[in-house]
Amino acid sequence: MRKRVIQAYQQAPWRVQLQWIGLFLLTLVSFALVAGLYLNVSAQAAAAGVEVQNLESTREALLRKISNDTYTLASLSTSKAIVQSTPDDFVPADPANTLYVAVPGYTGRQTARLGSSPAPLTETQSETIMKSAYTESLWEWMIRGMFQLSSQARD
Repeated sequence: MRKRVIQAYQQAPWRVQLQWIGLFLLTLVSFALVAGLYLNVSAQAAAAGVEVQNLESTREALLRKISNDTYTLASLSTSKAIVQSTPDDFVPADPANTLYVAVPGYTGRQTARLGSSPAPLTETQSETIMKSAYTESLWEWMIRGMFQLSSQARD
C-alpha cells in the first residue's frame, strides 16, 4: 500500500526533465533581460555623454565668438579708429570757438535719490525687525532652561 502511494505521487521522469529544462530556460531568459537592460542603460549614458560633449564644444565656440566680437567692438571704438572713420570736413571742437548758452533756472544734473534718508529705529521697531529670541545664544538658552527647571523642581 505504501509503495502504491509513493508511486502515485512520484513524478514521471519526463516531467522532471521538463521542469529542469524550464528552470534552465527561465534562468537564461532572466540573464538575457538583465543584459539587455544593462546595454540599454549603457547606450543611453553614452549618448548623453556625446551630447554633453557637443554642447560643451558649442559653448566654447560661442564664447570664442563673443570674445572676438568684444575685441572687434573695442578696437572700433578707440579714439584713433573713430577719428579715422570721421568725414574729412569734420573739425574737432576748439574751446575758444565754442558757444556756451546759459539757460535760466537750469541747475544742472540732480543726483538720484532712491529713497528717503533712514531715520533711527525706535525700540518697538527694532523689536519687530529682530525678535529677542533670535538674539539669545544657545548657551544662554540652555542656562535659562536649567534655571527654569530647577525653580520648577523646588516648587
